[in-house]
Amino acid sequence: MLVLDEKLWVSDKILKVTSSSDWSEPDTDIMLNCCLERVKELISECIGNNTRCILLLHCTSGEVPSFYYFTKIFSFLFGIRDIINKGVEFSVIYGEKDSIGNVLPNILKIYQPTRPLHLAYTKEELKAFLKNREK
Repeated sequence: MLVLDEKLWVSDKILKVTSSSDWSEPDTDIMLNCCLERVKELISECIGNNTRCILLLHCTSGEVPSFYYFTKIFSFLFGIRDIINKGVEFSVIYGEKDSIGNVLPNILKIYQPTRPLHLAYTKEELKAFLKNREK
């Protein structure tokens, strides 16, 4: 299921989203909806404070969700495009080239990002994107 890590939220306005390995649990739909609603709430908070956040999709662990959950996630993101456009500075997908390269082209056929999307294959690349954000 989708997991939202808010450790870097207060200090850096970074929403770190990861995936766990249990996409088949009975409560996955409910937990996914809660996570996505929380993402929406935090991005809206940025808009209210006239700031922008970074959305970090951390793909180094966990399992890739089924097509059903991918569709659900990206349908939700499509539905909040205006909020994302106003409250997200950019997104970073961080993971190994092999894993991202196999899934990302299919995702981008379904979902066109409204804000810049960066790919980071190493920790150094990730740090560079985060360090060079607008202040």
